[in-house]
Amino acid sequence: MLRHPRGRAALMYGTYVGRITQNIVPLESVFDGPSGWSMDAAEMFVVMDPVTGIEYIDDQLTEDEKIFLTGRYDCYTGMFFLS
Repeated sequence: MLRHPRGRAALMYGTYVGRITQNIVPLESVFDGPSGWSMDAAEMFVVMDPVTGIEYIDDQLTEDEKIFLTGRYDCYTGMFFLS
């Protein structure tokens, strides 16, 4: 996943995700700009400047991509009821 253009979004995310990404994605890729328009709004981060009306857009990690990179897993242990 990190060798895909979405790896740039992981690098810019920072935290643990950004640290593990630094081993694969060169830091200079941050200056390359967004990978392109996506039909999925969850993959893009959009900010509008209220003064000029200019819209800025960049890549954003989806929740599934964050889970994949951090290695989270769900363990279903059943339901417990407290009385």
